[in-house]
Amino acid sequence: MSVRRAAEALFRSQARQPEQEVSSASLSAEQSVRKPRILPVIKPAPVRVEKTVTPVADESPKALSIPAVHVARIRTWLMYGMTIRQVAQVYGVGIGVIQRLL
Repeated sequence: MSVRRAAEALFRSQARQPEQEVSSASLSAEQSVRKPRILPVIKPAPVRVEKTVTPVADESPKALSIPAVHVARIRTWLMYGMTIRQVAQVYGVGIGVIQRLL
């Protein structure tokens, strides 16, 4: 029975009103003393960008060859409307390389 009375006392609206008035008065006094928690903004350090010139590499035969596993992909691209010139640009080779491959 005592547990039930304690549970009912928790849900009574009359018992809560005096506690809320006291707690709201103490909260307003604490809030005026308390400093706001604002973090300072730290500006990032400037990023140094160095301009470098990359040397043009000689085109070796290995760079011009397209792996055999890519042939099906190239045929699919051509079937869906991609031109041979566009495929050559993707692989960085000449149009003749793509034509010989097909």
